[in-house]
Amino acid sequence: SLIDYGLSETLASPEALEELKALGIDLALDFILNHTSVLSKEFQDILKRGDDSPYRDFFIDWNRFWDGHGTMTEDGYIQPDAELIRDMFFRKPGLPVLVVEFADGTRRPYWNTFYQQVDVDENGKKHYLGQMDLNIKSPLVLDFYRQTLADLAGYGASIVRLDAFAYAPKEVGSKNFLNDPGTWDFLQQITDMAKPYGVSLLPEIHASYEEGTYRIIANKGYMVYDFF
Repeated sequence: SLIDYGLSETLASPEALEELKALGIDLALDFILNHTSVLSKEFQDILKRGDDSPYRDFFIDWNRFWDGHGTMTEDGYIQPDAELIRDMFFRKPGLPVLVVEFADGTRRPYWNTFYQQVDVDENGKKHYLGQMDLNIKSPLVLDFYRQTLADLAGYGASIVRLDAFAYAPKEVGSKNFLNDPGTWDFLQQITDMAKPYGVSLLPEIHASYEEGTYRIIANKGYMVYDFF
């Protein structure tokens, strides 16, 4: 679960990156668009400050997203109407929800497509691990995208691989993976952000070869990376 895009000097120093540039060696670096770690500064700030956090809209409040489109459960999260999630692809059993407890005791469900883990210590305090989905409609998330692209280009990336990009656009009534046109509008948005830095984008595909998604991406002018 990636916490941030700062340089880990246990792996590479700024001087080493400069040496690679001098040798004419380009880098391909990953950029995870759909999620970031619960250990990120943004999510940790939410845990401490709740609604007072400037990052309260940085992640997807599950109940706010599905408000008016389902039934509230005893566990405090909305069960979406069946017809709205019939075509959704969830990566784990059940709904992609992580119910988080704030410092003031408030509990709130967030959209959590991938890995999650909740541990309770001897004092009854909960500790979270996992990957929280980003709210791409938040201006702060868009700023985060721009800064990350600038950072990766600064490290010497000539190619930025867009990990899990097709899960990021979400709309009630649409698929949560490769929805159309949301996925392609989002990809164009990232492409426009990347242009000033001169990097090429490599969109990752989580689809079988026979579905032909690679053709769509190729026809839009991108290199193809087929996950399978």
